Amino acid sequence: MSNTPPPNGNGNGYSFGLQGWLKQFANLTAVGLICLMFWQAQQESYRLAREDRAMFHHELQVLHQNSRHQAEAFQQLTEAVKVLAEDLKQLKEENLKKP
Repeated sequence: MSNTPPPNGNGNGYSFGLQGWLKQFANLTAVGLICLMFWQAQQESYRLAREDRAMFHHELQVLHQNSRHQAEAFQQLTEAVKVLAEDLKQLKEENLKKP
């Protein structure tokens, strides 16, 4: 290890001239603020994840409803085509019976 002086040259490092309990208090306050910011970032990410899950769940419900409506519409269309096919078949038979 080297005995070179710290960057500010007075042996206190980056404590800005604070010594004793003021230096410890400043260091603890800085660590506390860093922990608080980390905790807030985590809480924000949890909140965003909950919102994303809620939006995804809502979109799945809408998609399910739309697919149900599409299935009902397809069923109605199928029934209409069957009726049309029967009508055409009857018309064709009627036309074939005519002299």
